[in-house]
Amino acid sequence: MWNAINPGVKLSDYVLMETNLSGTWEWTTMQNQRLHWSTRDDANPSFEKSKLKKDTDPKMLTLEPQRIRTFLILYAAEEDANAILQ
Repeated sequence: MWNAINPGVKLSDYVLMETNLSGTWEWTTMQNQRLHWSTRDDANPSFEKSKLKKDTDPKMLTLEPQRIRTFLILYAAEEDANAILQ
């Protein structure tokens, strides 16, 4: 995507952050501050948890079918890499 929009400009670095659907909170912040509901079925073993592993590398992500995700991507060109990452 970078090369198509910025021909001839070398990409220095980028920051990839997953956010909530409105793009206003980082995903980890939202997960830590949201309400955790307890229900009768929490202990029911017939409801399996997701077997997909969570993303651990901030520059790699796993896209799943029918799951809407929102990301904020900050790009830095070689000449202004220090300005955006500080």
